[in-house]
Amino acid sequence: MLRELSKQTLSEIVYHVSRRTGEIAAKAKATTGEKGPRLTSPRQAIVIPATPPAVVRGDAGVDSPHATGPGMDVTAHEHTDVAKGPYGLPALIEIFRFATSLIAPDTHGRGSEDANSLFGLKLVTIMIDANAEYFRANHALLNLVLDDLSRALCGVVTSCSPHVLAASTSLITIIYSEFREELKLHLEVFVRMVLLPLCSSRNGVEEETQRVALEALVDLCKNDNFATDLYMYYDCELTKPNVFEEVTVIDGLTTKM
Repeated sequence: MLRELSKQTLSEIVYHVSRRTGEIAAKAKATTGEKGPRLTSPRQAIVIPATPPAVVRGDAGVDSPHATGPGMDVTAHEHTDVAKGPYGLPALIEIFRFATSLIAPDTHGRGSEDANSLFGLKLVTIMIDANAEYFRANHALLNLVLDDLSRALCGVVTSCSPHVLAASTSLITIIYSEFREELKLHLEVFVRMVLLPLCSSRNGVEEETQRVALEALVDLCKNDNFATDLYMYYDCELTKPNVFEEVTVIDGLTTKM
């Protein structure tokens, strides 16, 4: 009970942080009148300032950064403005990285894996739904979606329960809807290496898993651009596989079952 309440509380916090990150960043820029450093990589999100030496008054009344003794304020640097790190975009990046790390399978047992994966998928879905426009506009967040999140999704769907697979494919559909212009390579991986093998009964896939994968493919096809993107990006390219043809073949075989 307490765990579920904690997860719900964290979900609400993540939603409001994600929804207002752009507003907070704009207000901070207007207040300071400075643009600040541009974050082009998630690794540049948090910059920990160097700790300055403590300044104390020595016996001769001279300030010395190396003096020791009674009355020395060893935490003086913690009260300066430089120690107050930003809490807008860097916080959102760290939360998103944490949520993405929960999606990947762990070694604590099947039940724990599913619970962690579902919670991570829920947090990521909340963050993207709350402020997808800000994700598209910021290179650091967009790189996390295209790199860390895509890799985690491809890793979890190959060895998860139908419940986790349903949540993962739902998130894949949302990602395609929001970031389709940046997902040319990712779309090929999602469709050919994730969904289509799970849709085929020839690979020994369980019926429930096959049903979830087919439903995900149907949800993608409901997007007005999905079929056009498949045909234009892959089947019309001489060096690319015929993904649109493969999808239609799988659909035709499935209807005969």
